[in-house]
Amino acid sequence: MNKGEGVSLTIEDVLIRLRELKRVSEKGSQEEKIRILSEILQRANPKEGKYILRIIIGKLRLGFGNQFLLETFSIAFVGDKKYLNKIKESYSVCTDIGELAEAFAEYGSKTLGHFSIKLGRPVKLMLAQRVENFEELEERVPGKKVAEEKYDGERVQIHINGNEIQAFSRRLENITFQYPDIIEAIRKSVLVNKIMLDGEIVAYIEDKKEMKE
Repeated sequence: MNKGEGVSLTIEDVLIRLRELKRVSEKGSQEEKIRILSEILQRANPKEGKYILRIIIGKLRLGFGNQFLLETFSIAFVGDKKYLNKIKESYSVCTDIGELAEAFAEYGSKTLGHFSIKLGRPVKLMLAQRVENFEELEERVPGKKVAEEKYDGERVQIHINGNEIQAFSRRLENITFQYPDIIEAIRKSVLVNKIMLDGEIVAYIEDKKEMKE
């Protein structure tokens, strides 16, 4: 990168800084994030800076996403697409696409089925699928049904690993720093040292009038 244009910026340099940026982001340090990002951009030329920023905000606009990469892994590291579903299953457990690629590059098909849940690395959540009408619902789930009201909140995945507690959104983003009160409540109420919890965060306003009565 930046060959022959002053200070050289290698792919390894960018990778190191991005990993550092991720680590700092999990702690919610805004000033430190700005410092790291500024340092990267100062060493990059305009075109490099554009793509570095796109990597950070997750919008490379290259016309493919993780689904495309999983198909590529199947062909490049396993031989064809016959293992694609198993690769998708591996990705649902190991959502770090780089770690997944590294494992497939080194071990090929032997990697399939060997990933396990790792605290601090979110897993893909099972999400409900919408239907267009009751006819489609009956086709998918025949027979009697029961429905109940549901408060809409934010899906959250809580990872507890000793004293470290992390919260991840449905998009697998680290949102720990957004909910310090919930993290503190979990710290006080959950007595298990190592566990992953799946739930919903719902905001509410206490009725102070009723509380007084």
